[in-house]
Amino acid sequence: LAAVLVMGWMAGDLFAKRMGWLAGAALLTSPGFFIGARVAGMDVLLLFCIAMTLVSFFQGYRSFSRRRPWFLLSGLFAGVGALAKGPLGFFIPAVVVLIFLLVRGELRILLSRAALEACLVALLTASVWYAPVWIRHPERFLRVFWLGNNLARLSEPVSDHSGPPVYYIPIFLFAFLPWSFPFGVALFR
Repeated sequence: LAAVLVMGWMAGDLFAKRMGWLAGAALLTSPGFFIGARVAGMDVLLLFCIAMTLVSFFQGYRSFSRRRPWFLLSGLFAGVGALAKGPLGFFIPAVVVLIFLLVRGELRILLSRAALEACLVALLTASVWYAPVWIRHPERFLRVFWLGNNLARLSEPVSDHSGPPVYYIPIFLFAFLPWSFPFGVALFR
């Protein structure tokens, strides 16, 4: 429910209140989102943390006078996302922000004090768990957590899904019915 509210709030802030309500309703009534929320518990927390990281970043990006608190909040949610699901909680929003700033020609924001402090907050938040585990089991933590559970997923299929990336196109379309049809029409306009 929180991810739906965040989606509605951000869409309403960017476009119009009516669009925010529609975006939230579309997400809430999508079978893939609804089923995923019931089946994949930690993934829902990861989704919420990624959404809040990006919303907080974007609010800070839009408001120079309030950039620091928004960026710090963004870092906090990135750190919690990393605690929830590993480095993906940090790297997914980082890649989105990097691409966004690259396209806009504003990469210098990444070197601002507010952005660097946000990265520090993310690292400190995640280190609450990462540091003690690494200190206590350095070799096993490196081998099992970083190499086995995280880096290996980049080169190996997860949960026996070894199909090509196009495999996910019909899955995506089905997961977001009935909203995938208007999305497809809008995409090809």
